[in-house]
Amino acid sequence: MRYDNRVIFAIEKEKVYNPKTSKTEQSMEVLEPIPCNFSPLSSQRTALEYGDVKKRMNVIRLNGNYNYPVTHAYIDNKKYLIVKPIYYRHDTVFYVEEVK
Repeated sequence: MRYDNRVIFAIEKEKVYNPKTSKTEQSMEVLEPIPCNFSPLSSQRTALEYGDVKKRMNVIRLNGNYNYPVTHAYIDNKKYLIVKPIYYRHDTVFYVEEVK
């Protein structure tokens, strides 16, 4: 399996009041890019897992364990919401959906 794509994970933190702008702002902690395998989930598997064929689910596979509590992923300047992380013994898999 080729790990030819790069993913940048982000951790979304709680909203915090900013006194300079007088607004409540969302802060994100962006982590370093790491190699991954990025592929779409088949329509049969999407229907089986999520009950809807129209959802466009993708899979991010990492070589090795990744234990950070990430909430979003960026691949090719597109933002993805992490729907379901799966931690195997030697690999980590994230099911993601594109945020529009």
